[in-house]
Amino acid sequence: MPETFSCITLASASPRRRELLRQIGVNFKRLRPSKKDAEVDETPLPREMAGRVPQRYFLSSQACRGILRRASMRGKKLPGHLKRALEAGAGQTAPAMPQQGT
Repeated sequence: MPETFSCITLASASPRRRELLRQIGVNFKRLRPSKKDAEVDETPLPREMAGRVPQRYFLSSQACRGILRRASMRGKKLPGHLKRALEAGAGQTAPAMPQQGT
């Protein structure tokens, strides 16, 4: 029998997460971040990439085909966006244009 909880602790400031939990009827209490946590420096490091990813970090067409083949052999269903990206990288389809609002 699944274990049930009367209340969970939410360690997230995300309003959307709170809204979703309320929608499904989950009781929660929000963990407030400490002042020290709020002061974390998130400045990018000097060699940290920003913006466009260099081509050398893309998967080769052979790697894309291999991932698709192994997923198929193992009966694994890939998420739609991942499958489309791998197929485009493998040269099996034209890259799809992003849809509005996604």
